[in-house]
Amino acid sequence: ETLSQIPENISINFLILRIKADSELSLDEFSVIESAIYNQFDDNISFWCAPIRIDEPDCCWIEGIYGVA
Repeated sequence: ETLSQIPENISINFLILRIKADSELSLDEFSVIESAIYNQFDDNISFWCAPIRIDEPDCCWIEGIYGVA
C-alpha cells in the first residue's frame, strides 16, 4: 500500500523504507518487499530498508522517503 502512494509518472533515484514491527523481517519477507520495489520502479533505483523492532504486538508501520530526479 505504501508503494502505491508514490506517483508512477516520476523518476525515482532512491527509496528508503523504515519498517516498524513487533518481529524481525525474515529473509523471505524482505525479498518480497525488494521484488515489489524493483517491479514497480527502475532497476537502477537505490533502495535501503531500516527494520525497527517495537514492543507493540500485532503492529506494523511502514514509512517511506524517496528522491526524484
